[in-house]
Amino acid sequence: MKLLQKRIISALLVSTIVFTGPASMSINAQEKGHEKSKNNRNYEQMQKIKYEKANIDKIKIEIEFEKEKAEKEIKKAKKDKNDKLTNDLLDKIEELQNSIDKLSKNIKDIKRQMKKMVREKYTQEELEKLEDTAKEIKENNENISVLPVESIISENLNMKFDTPPVIKYGRTLIPVRAISEGLGADVKWNAEDKKVIITKDDVEIILSLKDGKAYVNGEEKEIDVPAEIMSNRTIVPLRFIAENLGIDVDYDKETETIELEESTEDEIATEGATEDKTDEEDRVTTESETNNNDGE
Repeated sequence: MKLLQKRIISALLVSTIVFTGPASMSINAQEKGHEKSKNNRNYEQMQKIKYEKANIDKIKIEIEFEKEKAEKEIKKAKKDKNDKLTNDLLDKIEELQNSIDKLSKNIKDIKRQMKKMVREKYTQEELEKLEDTAKEIKENNENISVLPVESIISENLNMKFDTPPVIKYGRTLIPVRAISEGLGADVKWNAEDKKVIITKDDVEIILSLKDGKAYVNGEEKEIDVPAEIMSNRTIVPLRFIAENLGIDVDYDKETETIELEESTEDEIATEGATEDKTDEEDRVTTESETNNNDGE
């Protein structure tokens, strides 16, 4: 328990360590070397943040496991009418819960910092263009909400939007080129058949704009919101693409972020729980659409 407490203290200090980099430095668009250098620093800092966040997540899981054990033990103590042990366990559970709450807050602070870093990848000119595009999308499309570009975070800083992500019928759609770069996939456009072909490793996803159908490795799959053209860009459903490429989608309502992470073997074992979480993401996102109506 003492070792775990030391690790908790270490994890709670992460935000003071990983947030000291030069993430807020301004970029002169004409100084290409400066911009490249800053992008490299941002990438390195993002990797450090992701590493520290993974450590915090692991410690949080260990504490939650300790709390579950204590909750089981307290049932036996109450049954045996062992008041002293019961009180000791209650104090332990409260202490563990406080640690969980602090670590959860620390994780949310990290996500907010990641959002800032994502936005800092864009020049002022790029942000203004995105804002103009967001206005155009909302004017020309009903039942569409526009998301800020920093709403989607991932380990890979290569994901960059020239058209903002949107929400349609409770589903997040993003430009196909952005998702291909962000998830390390290749994308081809078949103009004659109006099909988007996305490939990564041994997975091939085909989205037909003509009939709205989707295929994964030749097998037709059900898709809630089909790919379409919006603001002269092909946009595709984020969740459908990510899940079929082995990417977990984690929505955090409090920080309003959608985090993309590659699945590990341990995560695959809990795939059912992940699917429930993404269903919750879509419901929550739909409820919060009115909060995103200002676009960029």
